[in-house]
Amino acid sequence: AIDRHLASRTGPESIAWMQYATRLIQFPLGLVSAAVSMAILPTLSQCESASRRSAAGKGPPAADFQETLALGLKMVLVAIVPATVGLFVLAKPIIALVFEHGDFDALDTARTALALRYYLIGLIFAAVDQPLVFAFYARKDTLTPALVGALGVGIYLAVALALIRPLGMIGLVLANSAQLTGHALVMLFLVRRWGGLRGRGVALVALKSLLASLAMGGAAYLALNLIEGLADAGTLAGEIAVVGVAGGVGFLVYLGAIALLRVEEAGLIWEVVRRKVRA
Repeated sequence: AIDRHLASRTGPESIAWMQYATRLIQFPLGLVSAAVSMAILPTLSQCESASRRSAAGKGPPAADFQETLALGLKMVLVAIVPATVGLFVLAKPIIALVFEHGDFDALDTARTALALRYYLIGLIFAAVDQPLVFAFYARKDTLTPALVGALGVGIYLAVALALIRPLGMIGLVLANSAQLTGHALVMLFLVRRWGGLRGRGVALVALKSLLASLAMGGAAYLALNLIEGLADAGTLAGEIAVVGVAGGVGFLVYLGAIALLRVEEAGLIWEVVRRKVRA
């Protein structure tokens, strides 16, 4: 509600542009981050229960809570980093394919793509944040995420009020990204109370995913420039060809890159996503 009220002060179209961009952001979050979070929650809860029994001398040593959380974060990173890069590179053709019909014209596509690219600043942090929140839930702690959420709202308001006048709609989008980023960073900091995630390979997987995604983004960009000159501009078939070819080339390059870099979590995330789609 606050977001809509502030957006209404930047022009009548801003709300719509932000909503369209948000829809595209929500797709990978729901498909990947939420699915992984739900998949690891039972194991996290079991680890926490076993830890309590072990601490009370009523059972064997508990399975590693941090190891399960680290695995969830690595799976999220393997999927969400390339999704972020792919959406950035293919923002305009994807928006044109999905939304540019009827009253939605080329200007709407350009402005929605601009908003989307600034939203993408916070996408990786938002995706990482969900497993962290579920980890607190597994430990029967709902207060901490709520308090951090309130802090996030404060970050949003501070950035939004500072940037809405000079940047308009983009200032609000940056405020949203700042909120998501701040929330995730605070949650990561608080996880240090449990021993942290150092030495569990999360940073290495993030680096490998980034390198593979950059290769993917470069390949998709080159393919995009090539196919745009060959496809029928403005037609549905042409839009499908542009997104399909450029996206397909990028996807194949990413698969090859993560195989070369030996990112084992890629197979696990595929299984989680497959179950999510079937459900």
